[in-house]
Amino acid sequence: MFLQHRNKRKYGAIQFDFSTRQTKEIEFDFKLKKEAYIEALSKDNKLYLLTLEKNSSNLNIYTFNDLKQSKNKINLDFEYRIKDIHSKDLHEMLLSPNGMSSSIEVEKIDNQVPISIEMASATNKLYKTLNGFDLSLDKSIFETFIISVNLKNYTAEIKQFEKPKYSSLDDYHSNSFLLDDNIYQVVANSNELYFEVKNRNSNEVLKNIFLTKDEEFNFKNTPIIQDKEGDWFAPHRELEKNV
Repeated sequence: MFLQHRNKRKYGAIQFDFSTRQTKEIEFDFKLKKEAYIEALSKDNKLYLLTLEKNSSNLNIYTFNDLKQSKNKINLDFEYRIKDIHSKDLHEMLLSPNGMSSSIEVEKIDNQVPISIEMASATNKLYKTLNGFDLSLDKSIFETFIISVNLKNYTAEIKQFEKPKYSSLDDYHSNSFLLDDNIYQVVANSNELYFEVKNRNSNEVLKNIFLTKDEEFNFKNTPIIQDKEGDWFAPHRELEKNV
């Protein structure tokens, strides 16, 4: 069993010997050097620790297998952008979008269990896949970037999916979610909402929805409920319109 300290700086393992009913605790001699922690995931009885060299697009993957440790580096240079045409490195794309923190923010998503709105609305999300993981980036106002990493051969593929076009001049928010072979993208503000579903392999648009704030929801098949958790004074509402 692999273990991680809550400070994300110390790692170890516990060996179980069921024949002797004994355990052995081991702490790995491992420290991050000029790297930012992204996430850790276990797969096929291996622990993968993902870090990023600061101010770069170099992804380091530390693999712990049967108490053996190895390191693989993948260069993920790409023309990432946020609000203008100037290219950014991956480290800047993963930093907190609100500018209040210099730490990397990535939410690990498991589509096999219910996902909270807070998790689904994260700007950067990591999804475990059959051969590795997908990392989605939504800091850009222009497109969603998806980095697909294969942990069997330590290779990566980067794709970008243009976000739905919008007409409003007001500020807006955008995000995406990955499920199976599709990407679900939304762009919205208090006046308009654009929603689009694309096939990730063909880039074909499978569904699109446009709503203004005065329109009724014409696509729902269950009540859409607004309920503020922990707020006793906020009314329980079933929304009929986009306001």
